[in-house]
Amino acid sequence: MATNFTDDNIRAYVKDVYKLDDKFSVNDDATAGRIYDDAKKYGIGADQLDRALGWSAGTTSGWTTRTGKGALVAAAPPPPTTTGGFSGGSNSDRPNGGGGYPGA
Repeated sequence: MATNFTDDNIRAYVKDVYKLDDKFSVNDDATAGRIYDDAKKYGIGADQLDRALGWSAGTTSGWTTRTGKGALVAAAPPPPTTTGGFSGGSNSDRPNGGGGYPGA
């Protein structure tokens, strides 16, 4: 899963916004299109949407093909976060004796 959204997040959002039943039955292309738009907006891939909503694998991809929509591709994972700075060593190992870069 490449997004920051869990399957539970997706289920709760879709159920709340689209007022779907517990089986996440979508009975019209207009609703399916709005779910597609949201998934695309938030970087949720077709496979994750299928899994989160309990749909058979390939359901979303089949719908996008049938309707001529572009494939839903999961967003790239965010880069790892760093805290910056130096680790280990003594202040003498650091620029400006550990006081930061000169002129900073």
